[in-house]
Amino acid sequence: MKYNHPLVSGIVALILAALLMAACAMAQTQASPNGSATLTPMANISALMPKHGTVITSPAVRWEDALAAGNGIQGALLYGDPRQDTLIVDHSRCWLPLGSVEIVPNTGPALMKLRQVIASQGYHAGQQEFITQGKAAGWSGNLTWTDPFHPGFILDIDQPGSGPISDYARVENFETGEVWAQWRTSKGAYSRRMFVSRLDNIIVVTTTGPRGAVDLTVDMQPIGNTNIDATIVTAVNQITCHNVYIHGKGGYDGVVRVITQRGSTTTDGKVVTVSGADSVTMIIRIQPWKTPVAGNDDWQYSPKNPDFFRSDQTAGVYRAAVSYNPTWMKELTASVDNVSPNYETLSTTASAAWKSIFDRTAIDLNADPADRGLSSEALISNAKAKQELTPALAERMYDAGRYVFMCSAGPYSPPNLFGIWTGTWQPAWSGDYTIDTNLELDVQSAYSANMADLMGGFFRQWDAYVPDFQTNAEKLYGCRGILAGIRASNNGLDLHYNDHFVGNQWTPGAAWIAHFYYDYYLFTGDKKFLRNEAVPYMEQCALFYQDFLAGSVDSNGRYLFTPSFSAENGSGDDSSQDIEISNELISNLIDAYQTLGIKPARVVELKAMLAKMPPLLINDSGQLKEWSNPSQGEKNNHRHLMHLYGAFQSRQFSPDNDLSLYNAALVALHNRLQASTEDATHGFMQRAMAADELGLGEYAFDQLSQLAKHGSIFENMVDGHYGGPRILCDDGNGATPDILDQMAVQSDVGRILLLPAMPSELPRGTLTGTRARGAILINRVSWDIPAGELSAKITSDISQTITLVLPPNALVQQLTVDGKVRQSTTVGLKKLGCLLSLQGGRTVSITAKLHFVETSTPLPA
Repeated sequence: MKYNHPLVSGIVALILAALLMAACAMAQTQASPNGSATLTPMANISALMPKHGTVITSPAVRWEDALAAGNGIQGALLYGDPRQDTLIVDHSRCWLPLGSVEIVPNTGPALMKLRQVIASQGYHAGQQEFITQGKAAGWSGNLTWTDPFHPGFILDIDQPGSGPISDYARVENFETGEVWAQWRTSKGAYSRRMFVSRLDNIIVVTTTGPRGAVDLTVDMQPIGNTNIDATIVTAVNQITCHNVYIHGKGGYDGVVRVITQRGSTTTDGKVVTVSGADSVTMIIRIQPWKTPVAGNDDWQYSPKNPDFFRSDQTAGVYRAAVSYNPTWMKELTASVDNVSPNYETLSTTASAAWKSIFDRTAIDLNADPADRGLSSEALISNAKAKQELTPALAERMYDAGRYVFMCSAGPYSPPNLFGIWTGTWQPAWSGDYTIDTNLELDVQSAYSANMADLMGGFFRQWDAYVPDFQTNAEKLYGCRGILAGIRASNNGLDLHYNDHFVGNQWTPGAAWIAHFYYDYYLFTGDKKFLRNEAVPYMEQCALFYQDFLAGSVDSNGRYLFTPSFSAENGSGDDSSQDIEISNELISNLIDAYQTLGIKPARVVELKAMLAKMPPLLINDSGQLKEWSNPSQGEKNNHRHLMHLYGAFQSRQFSPDNDLSLYNAALVALHNRLQASTEDATHGFMQRAMAADELGLGEYAFDQLSQLAKHGSIFENMVDGHYGGPRILCDDGNGATPDILDQMAVQSDVGRILLLPAMPSELPRGTLTGTRARGAILINRVSWDIPAGELSAKITSDISQTITLVLPPNALVQQLTVDGKVRQSTTVGLKKLGCLLSLQGGRTVSITAKLHFVETSTPLPA
């Protein structure tokens, strides 16, 4: 994901980012934004530091550094000086229609001709042939951007006063979901606290201060985009907005309820003014609504879509009908009016629900207590200055990753590029679902970090997009089944390509998404989900491959993937990514059929397809090739790592399965690390994940460290797409917990590996509550490498026998299971371990006394 958005010039974006960073630095040493006296931070922030969370000592000048909260449906950002705060309210379904013609060109009938041109004249000529075919079918030839993710509305909260502000701090409590700013003036202590309830789907913000000393104004900024027809109505205790997308597809309504304890409230029709209150609480909700649009291929907005005629829509979350119903606003405001006005009552119940998820998993990396007490700014700046990732920062990144996922993963949609937040009407890359890497990283930690139940929106969205994916497959390539493009937002149509960007040639997206369907079953053991959700989706993916590959068998009887595009590094027949993803998809579907005892004839067909798959190739230097054709060389200076999908995603490269491919993958990773000069966070994440799987803990830790070394983390602990940080993007957050989990525990069905990739930088630690494939809970794993000690507690949901694999670089002095000494045996190439008989629901305790031998491969220079 790195090419220019037509709405945002890269040069302008860089200049603005530099100016914003300079302004942020000035704000910490000069007057506050409204020109009042200097703001001084709280001195003893370690006393304020949550067990799982962070403290920030300076006001946020830019929205990317704002206090961030969310519930998977709504997001909220709070930033600015206490006297001039800004609250941005976001919603996961707020995608701004641009009025694009969303019709997939019907080029499928000419697929054979396209392949002939590629074979005889090359891929550039092939793309020109595709352009010609598309234009003949009525396509403009222009690249169509996804509808961008946009803010719902923005509130200004002004709290004027005179005199200095002292003891200022901002806090994010990852464990409870609550964030706040606190400060003191000559009148006493103030705070502004916020959370987004998972139970009630409301944003709640309260400002408190000394008795009778809370004076503030609240107003809603004009909606900042000409593609929206907005009506804002301000009353004494309420602000509403009714927003209509001028290019169709619907719009959204918003309501802000203002509640005061004591004091008086007035309005001039634009601003709500509160005087002499003890506290002011706002309860906020956005409700998107959609209406059909005729004349395009988008099933989500087709007049025939039954969503527009259903009566079981979720009030307060979304609405859909043939036309807007004025009662929706009345029902929305009534739903907010019916919520308890007591902040403490609401926050107590919301916090308990949040903690019940967050507290499932925890990591302790034996960090220095003094480092744990440092603010975000200090922890990040120290890491950047010293060019190292400390255990304390790694712990906070782990917690922040789970927090961001909890904020962004909802019941109706997965996280997007920005998680669930934006403060701009011109987001980079539309802030969309970029499927050729970023989307998958966003959800990477869901299973190992014990949050599989938060993947419902992921599955619900892609299931809903199946009709669009079928349109892509049929029109672009004349195939049955489903084809996902590189980009998606409020629909799944594949429209992102032209003569410069060949997104039409990228075909494995739907099958990559299928990885998470099947992995959900492997981690949870839920056969009902496997039968009713995973298998139907996977079958659609397999149908596409069956048709797409049928006409491309070469003289050796092998399939030929053409066209083929290794994201986003170039075109060429048989990209290794295509081979690896299709192999995984078909193998998983075979396993699913056999697990369920269904469709034996289809199993035979799928096994025949596997037999025709082209082999992965290794070049003369021993590297796994990115394009498995003899004539194409490597381009190692690139952020994407798609030929190592078998390492970072599907666990296909193992020395026990195929030592030559495993060694070739090692060389490929080494060469990528040595050659790559890009600082895209998702590249670091993919390389770290691949290193974990290949048993290279030092490599994995080094790549995770790049976020600290490049300054790729905003003050609120949300990651940036680039170093600096620049451009908020949560894919680093989505992958970080899993990277650390995989250092401690890796799993396949029937096998658990302890400390398979633990780096020397983390010699001691404890991980609790992580999940493993095979429906197993790792209650705890603790390690002290200098002392040669390892212990674990494991509970299986079902009765089964598994292989326990001990660290690959350890000699076993003693191994006990439930207090009884066990003899370790060889369980793989240069690995020791034993068989464990697990009874469903019963916890097994393992201890080992080990002698660790240094075997790490040195990092490339």
